[in-house]
Amino acid sequence: MACGRAEPAISRPGPGDAASLLALKKQLDRETSFMLLEPEKRTEDSADIAVDLSSMAGAASTTVVVAAETAGRLLGYAEARGGGFRVTGLPLTW
Repeated sequence: MACGRAEPAISRPGPGDAASLLALKKQLDRETSFMLLEPEKRTEDSADIAVDLSSMAGAASTTVVVAAETAGRLLGYAEARGGGFRVTGLPLTW
């Protein structure tokens, strides 16, 4: 513990965390322009986020979300989305 406060726990949120994650995303939309979404432009709901989080649990997923939480409250999250790529047949040289 630092300064009498519990250290945040880092974990991968699951579908049951969808409402909390959506609330955090909406809070960030209001507080910062870094997220690139204005508050009224976010169209996903907690059901959409739950489906996304469920699909990320599969072995073939190229997306990961991690969240920091303390005392049952999400403090922040990071999301990395991968994607498929097309092999052109050209050799890579370094």
